[in-house]
Amino acid sequence: MSCIIFSSVSFHYDSPYYQVFEDVNLRIDLNWRTGLIGRNGCGKTTLLKLLTGSLLPTKGNVIKNCTFFYFPYNNIRANLKTLDLIKDSIAPYRKWELEMETSLKNGDEKSLVIYSDLLEHYKDQRGYEIEGRIEKEFKLLGMNTDLLSRDFYTLSSGEQTRSLILSLFLKKNSFPLIDEPTNHLDMKGRIILADYLSNKRGFIIVSHDRYFLDLCIDHVISINKSNITVNKGNYFSWKENFDLQEEYEKREKKNLEKEVKTLLRAERKRKLWAFKKEDEKCTHADKGFIGHRAAKLMKRAISIHSFYNSQ
Repeated sequence: MSCIIFSSVSFHYDSPYYQVFEDVNLRIDLNWRTGLIGRNGCGKTTLLKLLTGSLLPTKGNVIKNCTFFYFPYNNIRANLKTLDLIKDSIAPYRKWELEMETSLKNGDEKSLVIYSDLLEHYKDQRGYEIEGRIEKEFKLLGMNTDLLSRDFYTLSSGEQTRSLILSLFLKKNSFPLIDEPTNHLDMKGRIILADYLSNKRGFIIVSHDRYFLDLCIDHVISINKSNITVNKGNYFSWKENFDLQEEYEKREKKNLEKEVKTLLRAERKRKLWAFKKEDEKCTHADKGFIGHRAAKLMKRAISIHSFYNSQ
């Protein structure tokens, strides 16, 4: 089964020093629709960067057998036509097309060999199918294909977001990492995107929109205060289990606090008794029994105090 494995991974930033992860062991199936959640500053973006390789673990290994592609993109050339920009985001199809055209024009033996190699690679990357596939995905995301012939910068922010996300799923052997895709989407756009993602396999998505996550994920990675957990199900089922666990821990903590209070009272009583008996030792004949019992109780009091301080 293809998967991503975090093997005893630790990571910290140096300036200033800040430990983000320590001894993390994690397995992520490449077929999961995974939601990555956690409080602000817990390390969600750091985890994504460890996956892409833009950050390296300070200890341990990230084992992966896929290629990661990250949204949002950087350095988008918004002056391109939307279709051209999407094609360039998937693979350098237009560059290959130009090189093949030039090779054919040259016509010499060396150029024809170059053309043959380029053509084989172009076919392998589904170059002759790509525009039809883009149009199909465009429609699935509720957008009119007329937008493909418009300059990308003239599209709304929501249309731009959906255009770039669909390109992630048209890359060959890709595993998309999608960070906050709903920022520029209205409610209708969020529902359309969630429905689109629910029919895809294999991605990790970060979003603060819990309703959106409920619609499109089947596993949850939760970065908690002291560990990272993986749960099967959507956000709602994870939250339900999380609340039950938190309620259980609250009850356990309350019971522990009661027990500690009882032990502290017992500690104080034993100390008072022990000190009293020590006085009796000094003022009365002592055959060893009182002194021995006082020492035992004093030892017990110290043990109780140490137990309390360790909580």
